Amino acid sequence: MEWELRQLASAEHALTVRDVPGKGKGVVAQRRFSRGEVILAESPLFTLRADELQDATAVIRTALSTCTPAEREAYYSLCNVHSNLPHDSGIFQTNVLPCGTNDPNTRHRAIKGGLFLIGSRFNSSCVPNVNNSWDEKAGRLIFRAIRDVDAEEELCIAYGNVLATRDERHKELKTKFSFICQCESCSLTGDS
Repeated sequence: MEWELRQLASAEHALTVRDVPGKGKGVVAQRRFSRGEVILAESPLFTLRADELQDATAVIRTALSTCTPAEREAYYSLCNVHSNLPHDSGIFQTNVLPCGTNDPNTRHRAIKGGLFLIGSRFNSSCVPNVNNSWDEKAGRLIFRAIRDVDAEEELCIAYGNVLATRDERHKELKTKFSFICQCESCSLTGDS
């Protein structure tokens, strides 16, 4: 993962991408982060608008043709849970992050999504320690600690609506990402 290592070096070795038991690859803090601190500011490898999803494979292949071999290798190393889609599109659909405001409570959706080679490695938790927001002016996705984070702690974002019931969250994550969350909230026993 030459590309990922180069990107992480620019983040002052504050993060590492490595295997996380039961989750595949994940992002882990290499130092302590304070609440509110920027963990990562990443530009997308490429973006797609919602209206481009019909012919996503062609658009993705065109975008990847302008990337370095290391960036293409990093793209194809990402997870694909959509076996019903062409491989290129499945990787994008599995790992896309919003380039704009996404609000599950109002059902507002960003009009474009981006592929972020490091940001797409953040795993999900219903009790996340990181939030991401799009900085339109800078053209970057900003990942910020939402609480103090210790060194060696996995950095997680929420893939779904954390205010939903456990059963609703599990259904959404199973449908969209083919996994059942085992975070600290989902592992509690009793009523959701």
